[in-house]
Amino acid sequence: RDIADFPGLTRSLMRTVRRAMQATWVAILLPQRETGDFVVAGSSTPGTSPQISIRRNSILAKWLVRRGEALNVEGLLLDPYLQAMGDVQRNDLTGSGVQLLASMKSKGELTGVLALGPTLRHEDYSAADLQLLTTVASQAATLIENSRLYNQELVRLQELERLEDLKSHLLRTVSHELKSPVTAIKASVELLMDSPQKLDEKQTLRLTRVLRSGVDRLERLVQESLDYAQMQSLRLQLRLEPADMARVVEEAVGLVAPSAIAKRQKITVAVPPDLPRIYVDSPRVERILVNLISNANRFTPAGGEISVQLHTDGFNVITEVTDNGPGISEDDQKLVFNEYYRGRNADRHETPGAGLGLAIAKYLVELHGGKIEGRSEVGAGSTFSFTLPIIGSPTQEGTKQESGPS
Repeated sequence: RDIADFPGLTRSLMRTVRRAMQATWVAILLPQRETGDFVVAGSSTPGTSPQISIRRNSILAKWLVRRGEALNVEGLLLDPYLQAMGDVQRNDLTGSGVQLLASMKSKGELTGVLALGPTLRHEDYSAADLQLLTTVASQAATLIENSRLYNQELVRLQELERLEDLKSHLLRTVSHELKSPVTAIKASVELLMDSPQKLDEKQTLRLTRVLRSGVDRLERLVQESLDYAQMQSLRLQLRLEPADMARVVEEAVGLVAPSAIAKRQKITVAVPPDLPRIYVDSPRVERILVNLISNANRFTPAGGEISVQLHTDGFNVITEVTDNGPGISEDDQKLVFNEYYRGRNADRHETPGAGLGLAIAKYLVELHGGKIEGRSEVGAGSTFSFTLPIIGSPTQEGTKQESGPS
């Protein structure tokens, strides 16, 4: 069989052993990546084999490595070395229905264990059966281990390829995003430097606004990239404190208001007076809101409307940001929370942004223990909503630290 087909190899091995040994069932135990303990990774008859496990450094595991032969669990009390086993593990094995255990060793290391149930003929396994099982397990061990390692490396390779694609996408996105503001800034500076006497006050003001807009776009791009880098570096911390969500929303809307006024957009806010105070990192929640409202502002046409509504379901505070922009296609909706993803509407309207806003919002929401989702219909606008759990006073002096996304 192809070494790349690890599931196929294990199924073939269990099926062959079951037929040859006339066993009711056969299971294979493989080491967990985190602990190295051996747990059931597959069975010839799913639902029949017991969920047994063997600790990596247990007496039983050491016996299987040292002896390298099949063990009849009924003989656990006969072997002097195995008599030192704990009563819990011995009782788990004898009461599980397992009759035989066979070590799978590769390069002197225990890489797996074959577990067999009773025989179909209702007889004990013979000495010849034990010898056959030992031989099969020994011959299959290297192939199974090589296949398992191959598949692990394949997963790592796929992750590296994903990261390489992400890096290329980042470079393309950053290059594209830098080009427009840098070009505008350069042209404005040249006009201001080369022809200051020829420019009237109105023209100078217009060029100054172009400079300000270009600098703002560069700052937004740099800030989003820094925020995402901080999330990836596993150093992001939350300072959880009681927050007035009405005040947080007010601050977020105030930051986006100038852009909305420039586009003659109306932003309405609805916050019920009895909304409970919750423990959150207010600046981080404000960032979530700014990202969502800014998205609505960028994609909603001039004269459009944006609404921010808060309510509770008794367990969470739910925030919804709705716009009457062009909407998002079904295909784009599946990808909008991906890093550096820019939908077709963003490219069509040359909307500034690195495609990190929603990814950052998703990460911060989930870091608080909430959920975020988007609903949209092409031509009918979009709604992005997120939840923040209503909880009591946090522990650990109001600080929570989490790892970044994998």
